[in-house]
Amino acid sequence: MSNLSKQDMIKLQSSNACSSSTAETSLQDNLGNEMEVEKQEQISVKRKSIIPLFKSIYNESAVFSVDSSKIQIINKPTDYYNKIKEEILKARNRVVLTALYIGIDQVDLVQTIHKALSECETLRVTILIDSLRGTRTSNNGESSVTLISPLVTAYPDRVELALYQTPELTRPLKMILPQRINEILGLFHAKIVIADDDLILAGANLSTEYFVNRQDRYVFFGEANSLTDYFYDLANTLTKVSYKITPKHSIVSSGPDPTANPDQFRETAFNLLDNFLSEWYTKTQPLRDQLNEFENINLKEDHSESEESEESEATAIGQEETNSVNSGVSSETETESETETEAEIELNKNKDKGKREMKGEPKLSKSTDTIVIPMLQMKQLQIQENERLMDVIMNIIDSNSDYWKNIFITSGYLNFTDEFKKLLDEIHTDVDIVCAAPQANSFYKGGSVSGYIPAVYTYFERQVHDNTLNKGLKIHEFIRPGWTYHAKGLWVSYRDKETGELLPNVTILGSTNFGRRSLNRDIEAQVLMITDNKKLQKDMANEIKNLLNYTEVVDNETFNKQERYIPLQVKITTRFFQTMF
Repeated sequence: MSNLSKQDMIKLQSSNACSSSTAETSLQDNLGNEMEVEKQEQISVKRKSIIPLFKSIYNESAVFSVDSSKIQIINKPTDYYNKIKEEILKARNRVVLTALYIGIDQVDLVQTIHKALSECETLRVTILIDSLRGTRTSNNGESSVTLISPLVTAYPDRVELALYQTPELTRPLKMILPQRINEILGLFHAKIVIADDDLILAGANLSTEYFVNRQDRYVFFGEANSLTDYFYDLANTLTKVSYKITPKHSIVSSGPDPTANPDQFRETAFNLLDNFLSEWYTKTQPLRDQLNEFENINLKEDHSESEESEESEATAIGQEETNSVNSGVSSETETESETETEAEIELNKNKDKGKREMKGEPKLSKSTDTIVIPMLQMKQLQIQENERLMDVIMNIIDSNSDYWKNIFITSGYLNFTDEFKKLLDEIHTDVDIVCAAPQANSFYKGGSVSGYIPAVYTYFERQVHDNTLNKGLKIHEFIRPGWTYHAKGLWVSYRDKETGELLPNVTILGSTNFGRRSLNRDIEAQVLMITDNKKLQKDMANEIKNLLNYTEVVDNETFNKQERYIPLQVKITTRFFQTMF
């Protein structure tokens, strides 16, 4: 026994305790473990963190603790596609794919789903796309629906294909507006990938160009149980008011028809979403209570010291042990607290028996350094979290502008609201904006009306450039031969006192373009992520550098070029139809 390490002895003692034959002893062990975990969590919440600065936000919203070591920033579209297929093939319980549409050329993706279903009988697949875009046909009569419908036929009890349609397309408008044009009224725009307890939030649709040469943003959350459950429930909630594709390929309504009964549709959808949000607010209350125990930090004095400590520890013993050091709990205590008794294992089995539930309430682990707060925007359904929280977020940043030095924003379709432009004008930090150059806009040299769309966004871009009052604001245009640009996101960075580099520790990621259309017309899903983790901060800094690699800063000369001429009809159109772009 003397040759065993203290850690091994702890494991052995725990194993002996697990084999106890009496329920009383097992109960005592369970209570003891719970008290130990609670004690450790009380210790952990005393460490320094920027998280409390966002108390006004997470006190009013669902909030989740995520393991920063299992967050992966994906930088290349090919890597994103490979990750999706990898996740689908290893899933055993659930796969959810939501997007504006699935490209008619994505036979490979559909075959991957088919393979996963054929190899695992417990797997269920839900696909949620926009009805208007998903049924838009090519010259050959192909669409997202015709591509995916055979899966519903082959696996009628395990595959669900849902089509969300905006209630703005009323029956008279549907008769007047042709395909493609009718999409200006509103679209389902959320991009979510779920495979069991893994989650990917992105801005990309599920089409070949998005997997090859269209730059976007993609973030993977591994084993993010509660956060993944949230987005799984969100997708299921929206399918309840969406059209469904039957095994015989017909389209049926799940509830009030958005075209025939738009008012009733809105009311039903709002009630479902309101209940969804209320339930998740309640579910995340235990975590919220613990987050409120965090001490506020002095950003001027304390943060750099804690960062240097994190960095030195990470170099010496690796990131996982860094999390333990950050929480003030030794690795030996961590091992002891994480050991499950047989009774606990059996209790968890019984808890999940018969139906799949959350794997425990979201709670603050002793290594918590990253939280995520969903921000949904569905104004047509009276859900306006993004609109409500953006002002609060920007005010928090501005109130601590002696700490945060830069806001980096990117949008594939730059069309900021007047309110957001005012926030950028008044904020006391530098602002860098990345948008698509006309050549990187997917509508560049398009036919008919779509050929004017790059000029529309050039017009919006120039308004920001010419009218800003913030001398620290710069606009960068993405231009890479053979590529288009679709990335969206916001990063807030402080300057590391040791290296002098800008490191983001606050970010918004998901489907929003931060524009008028995202705010007023489309169904959007994004999250606010706040992290104290130095490695994750550096990964996000590298993400920004990768985006900037193919950009050029614009100036007056840029807009004075002949190819940047804005036709009068474009100026008039944008004045009256701003929210449609």
